[in-house]
Amino acid sequence: MGYGWWIHGWWTRFDGARRPRPRWIARPAGCALPVALTALLLLTAACAGPGGGASTGTRGQTASGAPTPTLAATSNPDNSGPTTAQVCKASGGSKLTVTSTHVGVVNEQFERLPDALTQQPQAVPHSLGSVSVDNHVGIGIQMSQPPKSSPGYVCGVTVRVLAFTPLVGTVSNVYHACDDSAYIIPTGPSPGDCGATAGPNGEGPVVLGSSAVGTSATAAVTDPLANSTLQPATEPAAPFSNPQIWVLIEVPAAGTYSFDIRLWQDKSGPSISLPTVSDTFLLLHAAHEWSGQACTTPDMQAKLPAATNPPTPLICPGPPPQP
Repeated sequence: MGYGWWIHGWWTRFDGARRPRPRWIARPAGCALPVALTALLLLTAACAGPGGGASTGTRGQTASGAPTPTLAATSNPDNSGPTTAQVCKASGGSKLTVTSTHVGVVNEQFERLPDALTQQPQAVPHSLGSVSVDNHVGIGIQMSQPPKSSPGYVCGVTVRVLAFTPLVGTVSNVYHACDDSAYIIPTGPSPGDCGATAGPNGEGPVVLGSSAVGTSATAAVTDPLANSTLQPATEPAAPFSNPQIWVLIEVPAAGTYSFDIRLWQDKSGPSISLPTVSDTFLLLHAAHEWSGQACTTPDMQAKLPAATNPPTPLICPGPPPQP
């Protein structure tokens, strides 16, 4: 996979194995949706701009709190790729701070819809909050920008599970505004498009081996556009890169997680704390993915309501989300 526009999957340069599903979507470059849908679709924090502040990912779903364990600055052998010991230097350069974070940079955040929806064409219903349909999420981190003459570095990330609530049963309905869009009578499906964006100036893939509170993992943060795989993220970012650090988190079990995320600038360990980030991971435990395309089946076509003026964007129940 080349180091350019990230659209099709997770980076493969470390272990040669592509991770499941994430399709790289512009975050926060902006989401261009059909004008007719703009007033109706509730876009998630994945489309939030750099000034949007910390995102909790799953609004209204807070896992039970637990004391924050002491953070251990150790590497997790389950994470492939360079270690912090290989990437971090004795000095991290200028001291950096986090200016904003948001959920959904890498993994397309879906909307969870009410479970009791009637399985027939209907206008886009109120969202219950954003979720990750598989086991991955990306956290976009905007950093302070020191002078070019005095750069700062981010060379590692440690993620710890602060709280976890298992998913019980199956979520009935999910919807992705960017990809799935809606059905317009009489023209048909109106495709969504959130565009694409250049790769970030720093990326750290973290694999959590357990959902238990206190579980932690550490991974190096490297510059994916650099010639060397041991180059840390540099602030200010190089031209033509997305001036963000993307922390990519993989979890082992379905449910709602709260994470403590801390960044390393040098070999001494994590020194930059992010606000607590939460997200719900479905691991494909969803019964229906609603979309405009699903309204084209004979069964749904027979149930389409009469056309309205102006047209009413509709979505219909489809098969479960695919990996």
